[in-house]
Amino acid sequence: MTHRSLVVAATAWDALCLHFAGSQDERMAFGFCGGIELENFGQYLLREVDFPAEHEYRRRCRAFVSLKAEFAVPRAVRARGCEAFLDVHSHPFARFPRPSHTDDEGALRQARLLRHLAPEARLIRMVFSGSGQVWAEESATESLQWSPISEIVILGVDGRRVLVPVNISSPKAGLPDPRDARTAVVIGDEAVATVRNLKVILIGLGGVGSAVARLLAGYVDYLDLVDPDIIEAHNAPRLHFYAAGDEGQPKVEVVRREILRAFPGSHVQTVQERFPSQNSLECFKRADFVFCCPDHNAVRYAVARDATRFMKPVIEVGCGGRRKDGKIVALGYHVRLQVPCEACLACNGLDLSQLEDPSTTEMKRRIGYLNDEGVVPGELMPLTTKAAADAVEIFFRYTTGYARSVPRNLYFDALHFRMLDATTAYEPQPDCTLCGSAAGNLKGAGDRLSDDQRILTSPGGDYAVA
Repeated sequence: MTHRSLVVAATAWDALCLHFAGSQDERMAFGFCGGIELENFGQYLLREVDFPAEHEYRRRCRAFVSLKAEFAVPRAVRARGCEAFLDVHSHPFARFPRPSHTDDEGALRQARLLRHLAPEARLIRMVFSGSGQVWAEESATESLQWSPISEIVILGVDGRRVLVPVNISSPKAGLPDPRDARTAVVIGDEAVATVRNLKVILIGLGGVGSAVARLLAGYVDYLDLVDPDIIEAHNAPRLHFYAAGDEGQPKVEVVRREILRAFPGSHVQTVQERFPSQNSLECFKRADFVFCCPDHNAVRYAVARDATRFMKPVIEVGCGGRRKDGKIVALGYHVRLQVPCEACLACNGLDLSQLEDPSTTEMKRRIGYLNDEGVVPGELMPLTTKAAADAVEIFFRYTTGYARSVPRNLYFDALHFRMLDATTAYEPQPDCTLCGSAAGNLKGAGDRLSDDQRILTSPGGDYAVA
């Protein structure tokens, strides 16, 4: 059976809740969704919410709501090219939401309309109750076979929340794991279970990435590792899982070997390819959370782009420095958090001046085309480990809510040993094709891309192929 969830930005979810809470009569709302479709896995990504004006209702009272036909048809037309059309309404009088006979008849009419005007779009039905509970199910429209929505994932600047619809039976809690005793004291039993069941993808396993992997191991049971490189001698002092004789071995396999040696029950999948290869992108789509720790900005931009497209929260980390006249004049690291419908990495300080394939950059460096004289070509393990620790701390704050402050842009100045919080310094740029309001933006586009979404203009004027 395919597990299907609905992913919603917190701003959109809050707008839905406010819309329904504002009236004692029934109200309606609609949504247009992108989607992810893999074997036994499906996600609907709410791109846009649409609220009818009062004059669009044919009838509205405490126990009935209906939209005029002339306002229903244009919305069905707009669903063309979408993965799903969301039809929501409220039952403000009910504590336990469920569709009425009238609702079922309305769903049949809605399905017939979509079948004619937007045949590829599936139909999602959702009912809000006055108590704040939600009922939700979905179906293709050519033959209605309803399946419940497994969960609603709400992503915002303050964290990640999961709402389980009332038509889904809650799983029974398992026996406590002795490993979690001290963790639960800090974040609580429910948060421990949440983190254990998250699927995390880690892109890049150098000094920072290997430290992130070690800090997550033992807490996260599902981890995908992506890195194309093998271990070289100069990597050894910075890699947390290195053992003598590992030179020439794929980084992903060495990390997997050591995690499973320490925590045999973990599920660790490896992709020895550069993101976004087809295999790494499939892991990316299934992930609940993304860590981005590569050594090239083209990979960082690809992660930012696809995190926007598939509505994934991502933490990106980078270390570096510069030197002048043989002396180090800057050294430090940054940790950036990108969440749906907020500033993307490109609008949050990511340098877009060189967005080319990493292998091309390396070739230019070998033939002397690039001048790296000012770049510090090395890192200290204390710096990379400190960067990883900050990144994983933000991950825990975001996914569990145990601490309310969730910074989205940190910079550590290693030379002066000080931390700067630049969270409020960056905002989405209106013309950004990732997080802005420009036509053809990628927010929640999912698997289906229109022609104008395949080649995107970055805020800096560069081009990147989607």
